[in-house]
Amino acid sequence: PVWPPVRADAPTVMLFSAHPDDEILSMGPLAILFVRAGWRVINVAMTLGKPAQHERRLRELQGACAFMGHELVVLDGDDGGSARAGIQTGRDSDAIKTLIETERPQVVLVHHGKDWHPAHMLTNVIVLAVLDRMRWTGFIFESEYWRQMKEPNLMLEVTIPDFAVLLEALS
Repeated sequence: PVWPPVRADAPTVMLFSAHPDDEILSMGPLAILFVRAGWRVINVAMTLGKPAQHERRLRELQGACAFMGHELVVLDGDDGGSARAGIQTGRDSDAIKTLIETERPQVVLVHHGKDWHPAHMLTNVIVLAVLDRMRWTGFIFESEYWRQMKEPNLMLEVTIPDFAVLLEALS
């Protein structure tokens, strides 16, 4: 796809994805709308998944983000790809706080807290705790994938052309 150029003063949205492919599968439809509207979209990958797959998953993630018009920040360190290790050490919390202070997003996208997948739920806990401690003001959109939200308040139609874009980004 051809995305509109991002102006230097464009508003910013940050996607906090537990691992590669969540930026497409879980948050992709809404992210497409932000990119089309000229927003700067930053995907913050909390992990790269299993250590043996880091190199391959990083390449896939870089390709998907470039294809979707997203910038990429990877937080995964030497913890074996575990979001749980990040929450226990506070490493992710400090990095997220610094990113939010530096990039000043107006919108945050994150997995919802009861999404069943442990890394999705931990990502929600980490991000929302940081935003709360910072007294951050902005809009938070929680996405669903593995388990439906009990009280969703936004539904997006995914058009056939957008679905094709998402499938190609995954490949």
